[in-house]
Amino acid sequence: VPLIPLGTIDNPLSSKSTEESGYLSLKVVRRFTGDTWQRRFFLLRGSLLFHYKDKSSYISNPGKPINRRPLELSSYSLQTSTSHSPPFELILQPSEGTSDSLIEDTQSDLHSDSGNTDSGDAGLAHRSKVWHLRCDTQAEFAHWLNVFSIAIMRNDSSRSNSSSRSVVGR
Repeated sequence: VPLIPLGTIDNPLSSKSTEESGYLSLKVVRRFTGDTWQRRFFLLRGSLLFHYKDKSSYISNPGKPINRRPLELSSYSLQTSTSHSPPFELILQPSEGTSDSLIEDTQSDLHSDSGNTDSGDAGLAHRSKVWHLRCDTQAEFAHWLNVFSIAIMRNDSSRSNSSSRSVVGR
């Protein structure tokens, strides 16, 4: 399944930030029945990672991803499996120094008419979960590895630039 750059789709979420989408398999950990892998449609917007049941769910309702709390890649480090044959695994693990605290969600990036009226911590995401993602081909693996790495590095450099600006501005 080829990856679809969002600029090629009539997409209400499009903006000037980096956007990529495509299918990856997500490891779902279940206490009593064991771990399973579920194929999901992922959307990377800037450094925020959302996932949907499938592409049609995204197209019909882009404001309602499965994870109402997007994964903020700047809080994670990227690791890979050592396998040289499919499936290829990408592992997003909380970065060193990242606490178990909560981060704010940017739900304003999603449709405001999403109809979700969740309360409580619906706009927050835990930084402690390890995410295991699989790619079927070497090409998909290389693409997602590059995309995730760029999103993590871009956010790191923008944070360090904003930090240095605030120090200079004092």
